[in-house]
Amino acid sequence: MKPQLLRDLVRLCREGGSEPDCLLAPEAEDDPLLPVLQQSIVLRDSGQPALSLSLLEQAEAGGLRSGWLLDNRARALLLLQRRDEAKALWHELRDQEDQGFRVMAAQQLKQLEVEERLPQLWPQLQTVAAQHRWAFQCLSEQHICYAEFEFALLEEVVLAREQGAIDLSLDLVNLAMELGFESGWLQDNMARARLAQDNVLEACRIWRELEATCDQQDVRSAAAAMLHSCRRQEQSALAEQREHGWITQSEQLAEGGDLSSAIHRLVQGLVESPDSGTLESSLLTLLDQRRTVEDAHWNGLSPWLRRCELNLELNEVMLQAFEQRLPD
Repeated sequence: MKPQLLRDLVRLCREGGSEPDCLLAPEAEDDPLLPVLQQSIVLRDSGQPALSLSLLEQAEAGGLRSGWLLDNRARALLLLQRRDEAKALWHELRDQEDQGFRVMAAQQLKQLEVEERLPQLWPQLQTVAAQHRWAFQCLSEQHICYAEFEFALLEEVVLAREQGAIDLSLDLVNLAMELGFESGWLQDNMARARLAQDNVLEACRIWRELEATCDQQDVRSAAAAMLHSCRRQEQSALAEQREHGWITQSEQLAEGGDLSSAIHRLVQGLVESPDSGTLESSLLTLLDQRRTVEDAHWNGLSPWLRRCELNLELNEVMLQAFEQRLPD
């Protein structure tokens, strides 16, 4: 950057009533882009979008070039209610070769599209609330900015879940995603609602996907923490799922008249999960059914003797199953 241009930018800020600390940093002359961008953001965040825009435009007029300059110009224009001009800049960025700029610009344009539809979307949210007899405490029709609306929506989702309105919380999340809101926190809250419904497997599936793919670091960290916290619940649920699968397959085989295969399936399950009382109980039931079919005197034995015989047979079939797994 030419020294004269840097001095002009400093003077522009001071004439606008802002001390340009970022532009006065020693590195500004050697690497001007970052200080100019930082100064424009400081101005925009401090309620001076017009001065931020003037700074960026003068920097570009002086020869500075970057897609980030275009992006920050668009953000300043948006605050100045010059939406069409902001859109034009993001459309320009969306057509650039740089993948990062294309993705970022596409996200901004989509957010603007959703934001412009908020007045029409509000009745849908009211309908969902009415179905659950819920009065919004955070969401308001006055929220017309994408970021503000999304934040209020997340607060409402959390509040509903914490007050026990789990189905409402899920319905709000699903509707929000259908409407175009994309925050990873929406999916995180969906996972938390699923966990509250005792569906730990679905919750962990969502968190695992977030941990692997979400571009929000704080969301990824939260997902990793929840996966760690729920690991024992998930393992227990997976074990129950496997047990259910073995029992279901065994029942289908038994209903088809193949008791031997049904018993073999449960034995396989017990070999995999030897501490499962559910599988053991189901296996004893099938062994009892087979004895009834094969031994005409079986039902004449006392209940105590039958239990002893069944436990002995269970131990024998399990011992055989484990022996078959031993190397020769």
